[in-house]
Amino acid sequence: MFLDHSACCSVSSDRIHRHNRVRNLLDRICHEGLLSPVMEKHRLLGNVYGRRPGDVTLPVWRANKGLAIDVAVTSPYGYNLPRKEPCENYAESKKHAYYDKDFKGTAYEFAAMVFETTGGVNAEGLELLRQLFRFAAKHQNLQLSVYCGRAWARLSCSLQSSVSQCFLNRAGSEAAIEKDIDFVDLNF
Repeated sequence: MFLDHSACCSVSSDRIHRHNRVRNLLDRICHEGLLSPVMEKHRLLGNVYGRRPGDVTLPVWRANKGLAIDVAVTSPYGYNLPRKEPCENYAESKKHAYYDKDFKGTAYEFAAMVFETTGGVNAEGLELLRQLFRFAAKHQNLQLSVYCGRAWARLSCSLQSSVSQCFLNRAGSEAAIEKDIDFVDLNF
């Protein structure tokens, strides 16, 4: 039986929990780097209702500008299936296309950090993580390689355990199992 659908299903709150676990871990890494992160900063774009692009916001990043990091987790299954690089496509089409224009002329830069449920991360997110790991390693008085190994392990375990929880939650429902069996061609 295949439960791939549970990794991208939007019916339950599993996607929100998965996102929040990764966001919280990113916030912790920024705290370890003494970057004074603000999680879910209010009015980042002024009095704009319903737009919250800064899952983790760093008040000072470079050139006297802050950085708003928007975290997302996407699945290569579902609508991303035909795409060669699902997290890159998601970062450009869903995050940058939606928020870039709103950050022009503000005190913040915008960065999209998009993970795939299978473990990939977009190039922009990867470069940002590398920089954050450098800050954190320095302020935790650890060798960069030691800190990076531990940080990647924490990110990977957090992401994969939340994906596993999606599978377990979905597998617990007999109706969901029957629905997933319908997607499988048993006459291979």
